[in-house]
Amino acid sequence: GGLAYLSLILITGWWFASKNLAGTKLFASLRLIVISVVWFQVVLGILTVVNSVYPARLVVLGVAHQFTGISLLICVVSLLFVLKSRAPAHA
Repeated sequence: GGLAYLSLILITGWWFASKNLAGTKLFASLRLIVISVVWFQVVLGILTVVNSVYPARLVVLGVAHQFTGISLLICVVSLLFVLKSRAPAHA
């Protein structure tokens, strides 16, 4: 619960803070994907808890929640890679 809301708050805050950054189309796309996936992850988490009394639903929602979590991690790592590659090299 707490980690989910902390992630949501931090990623949403970053999303608003980064909206004025000039970047590539890839950066803009990843930025949109990250905020979409984090909100989808929160909704899936809530649905998983609400439907936890139904074993068949719990498995499907739980697996979807885990898959979305891994997808979010991949998106964030990709975004960090894009940002790192844009940074000027220090001599």
